[in-house]
Amino acid sequence: GGDVLSSQISAKMNTNLDDLLDKVMLQAEVQNLKANPDRNAQGAVIEARVERGLGTLATTLIQRGTIKVGDYFVAGSTSGKVRALLDTDGKSRLKEAGPSQPVSVVGFDGVPSAGDLLVVVDDEQAARELAESRQRISREKESSQYQEGLMSSVAAAFGGGIKEQREMCVVVK
Repeated sequence: GGDVLSSQISAKMNTNLDDLLDKVMLQAEVQNLKANPDRNAQGAVIEARVERGLGTLATTLIQRGTIKVGDYFVAGSTSGKVRALLDTDGKSRLKEAGPSQPVSVVGFDGVPSAGDLLVVVDDEQAARELAESRQRISREKESSQYQEGLMSSVAAAFGGGIKEQREMCVVVK
């Protein structure tokens, strides 16, 4: 009883998974949960790999909207144009993929990380600018973390903490 449905399941034993899916579908129907297929696609990258003949291939779960062949997209700090959409079986090609559909996207300029958000944008220039700004932000984060680690190691090497922090600018040619 109550507002929250529950089900005793075991993925290892493969028990009651159908019951769980039935309850999820019932709850979605009662709450009238539907994704809008008439907008730019958004999804999550599940896995990514480089495959011979195709290039970078990312299995993506589309959450909102519809992704089509020819769309420009950004995923993490990578961008690209959808060259092909492959079904999860890896053999059949699709022209478009709607909400809640897993699909393999071909056309990345790099390898995205698992969990990155794939977002379809309007044009190639916007996709590249967004990817470049994300790369710059990640480089700056790594640089600042490196600087903090370097300062702490120097402080430990010279005994105790640094009472006064000085900055020295160096130009390496």
